[in-house]
Amino acid sequence: MVNRHGGLSGKQKSEQLKNKRKKQQAKQHGQSAQHKGKDAKQQSAQAAPQYIQQVSKTGVLNALSTRFLREDNEVVAERKLQASQPLREPLRQLRALEPTHKLGLPLRPDWKAQHGDIQAQDAAEKAEFAKWLQSIHDKHDVSTLSPFEHNIEVWRQLWRVLERSDVICLLADVRNPLLHVPPSLYEYCVHTLRRRVVIVLSKVDLVSDAHVGEWRAFLARKFPEATVALFSSKGRNVGGSVGIGGGGGGAAAR
Repeated sequence: MVNRHGGLSGKQKSEQLKNKRKKQQAKQHGQSAQHKGKDAKQQSAQAAPQYIQQVSKTGVLNALSTRFLREDNEVVAERKLQASQPLREPLRQLRALEPTHKLGLPLRPDWKAQHGDIQAQDAAEKAEFAKWLQSIHDKHDVSTLSPFEHNIEVWRQLWRVLERSDVICLLADVRNPLLHVPPSLYEYCVHTLRRRVVIVLSKVDLVSDAHVGEWRAFLARKFPEATVALFSSKGRNVGGSVGIGGGGGGAAAR
């Protein structure tokens, strides 16, 4: 009802204010829902793992290139800073260091079970590999792990090479070979595939005879089925590059 002065009545003004408040509440609710949706998308994007893999200049992904989980830039910067600091532990203690996590080895499902069905074998391999990756990420914090291969195509190359080989050589830096000889790979080659394994200790020209002797004895105990060989890319004897050699043999690269 309009009053005699041509304005709105008190009741009409009250209704108008109520409607205005309802519109404002509806607008705020819509904005809140929109923000929640954005937050959920951002959280989902943050939760989704990001990977680093080689891409050509034309933008084509190299299917056989290594695929690593992308690390936070701050974590990488902190690790670089720590790596620049001098070692505090005696060298003798460092020699006994082993990786703290054993991730195992993704195994190729038996192709005979698929009766020659290529698509079924492909699906079985992808499922087994995804299961292996999931088990690692469920058990371990990513920040405690060294970068490891996430590309199944690289693992497939390893599976095929191992299956077709008669002798398998594992190249390891003599300064700490335990970082380069995965026990799971040794066990698979020796006990499952029944292959001969040779652990090739490289860079022997940078260490002493005593260092090489200790490692050969240790590796013989830890990997009794493997043969240990020595190698220097410069064709020098043990300790030959640092003047501490005792004439021990080192295989030349040429």
